[in-house]
Parts: sequence; C-alpha cells; structure tokens
Amino acid sequence: MKRRFGALLALVVLLLVSFPGMSVAENIDPRIRDFVERVHNKWGLDLNPMDYVVLEDSRGTSITEKSSSSLQVRETAASSGGEVIEYQSSLEISDKSGEHAIAQEPVWKAPRCDARALKTWEGLHIAWLDFCTQWGNMDYAGDPLNHHVVFRGWLTCRSTQNFYAVTACGGGMHRAGPSVWNDWSPKSDLDLPTCRSETLSVTVGPVSASTSYNACERQDMEKGEKVEFMNTWRGKARASDRESAFMVAFHQPKPNSISLYSRTTFEAGICRAIGLDPCADVTPV
Repeated sequence: MKRRFGALLALVVLLLVSFPGMSVAENIDPRIRDFVERVHNKWGLDLNPMDYVVLEDSRGTSITEKSSSSLQVRETAASSGGEVIEYQSSLEISDKSGEHAIAQEPVWKAPRCDARALKTWEGLHIAWLDFCTQWGNMDYAGDPLNHHVVFRGWLTCRSTQNFYAVTACGGGMHRAGPSVWNDWSPKSDLDLPTCRSETLSVTVGPVSASTSYNACERQDMEKGEKVEFMNTWRGKARASDRESAFMVAFHQPKPNSISLYSRTTFEAGICRAIGLDPCADVTPV
C-alpha cells in the first residue's frame, strides 16, 4: 500500500514539474486575459498577463503594469458635454535616453486600459465604452536638454440594443506642467459620409509614430494653447461600434518626470421614434 501511495505521489510531482505554468495560467484574472487579448487584436502587441494587475477602488477597476504604481485614478467629474472620467498617469524617463543614438520610432511603454465605462437606465446597461492609453519616449540625440514624449489613446463605444443609441464618445489628455507642443493628430475636424480608415501620425526631429483607426460620421477635434487635446466621435449609432483615437507629442526640460491627465467623454440615451424613423430623437440618460 505504501509503495502504491509513493508511486502516486511521485506521479503528481512529475506532472507538476512537467507543466509548471498550468496552475499559474489558471490563476490569471479573466479581466487581464480579456485586456491582453484586446491589445493584441487591436495593436498586435504581445503582452505577458503575469506583468499586469487589477486595481480596484471606490470608483471602479483598472488594469495596469505591476511596476506602474504611479498610475492611479485621479478623479471623476461632470461636465455639460456628458460624463467625464479623468485619470492621472506619470512617466519616468532616464536622462541618458536618446543621447547615444538617433531613434526612428518611439520606445513605447506598456499600454493601460481603464475599466469599461457603462451607461445604465433603470438598472439596464444600455451602452459601454472601452478606453486605452500608451506612453512613448521620442528622445533623440539632437536635443539632449529635453524629454520628448508621445501619448496616444484609442477607444470603442457601442449601444447594447437597437432602441438605445450612443451619440458621443471621445478621449483626450491635458498636462498640468510646463510642457511645449511638438505635434498632434488629428489636425482638424472630420465630417464623413461613410466610415473609413484614418491615419494618426506625429513627428519630432527624426522620430515618428503612426497608427490608424476607423472613423465614422463626425470626429470633433479640440486642441488647447497649452498641451491639452480631445478627439470625440459624434453621431447616432445603434448596436454598432464607433471608434475615436488621438496621438500627441510634446516636450519639457530634463530631468523632470512627466505627469498628465487622460479623460473620456461618453453620451448615450433612449431612442424615440418619430414617423418611420425608429430613432429620430435620443433622450439622454
């Protein structure tokens, strides 16, 4: 009997040694799995789910790198343009970065995706918004005195049923410190008869970054004199995805760390039929 028990124990140990990642993979939070999958499908980036953690507080949850303790929810505020959810993030850049070689592309940090924002009506979820942001270092040898930074954000929103509609969703950022514009994208508003792929790109010296997103109806761009930016999709979409995105580049003197606030705006409501139009008007919620 003891021999059989010993053999069984040895077999269990052998299985654990042979498949060391099995129990670890099973313990990954499914929200992190979804986040990693979304980032891979959208941007082609392969992230290690073990490098991320779910942060929770009274305002909700967010997913961020375990080492990025400086990323935290800052505040939630209301505005006339709809609910605005605002986050603070910080970036530490080595003073020696970019001094020895001229880069052609930014060095990107891991992206951060916020908890899904929901619009509710009488206890029902009628629409959602997903928003991600990412820092990049654009330092180059021609300017050893300044930190050059790129920051981009992308989002998708959708109503859950045909009798609900999303009317606006947008993302943006603003800086509280002494930063100076380098570049921004998009450069202007867009009014489109059909959806199409739009390219975002910024350039600083020899360093450039670009990406694309699916733009529909109206893209409403707002740029401040200081480093603040917002790009918002506006229209009326029922049970179909809408996207918005932005990319900005700015600089500030070394050796300071850089902090900024990212934000989203999100509007949705209940369709009201008039004549043959099932959603001629939308009552905001």
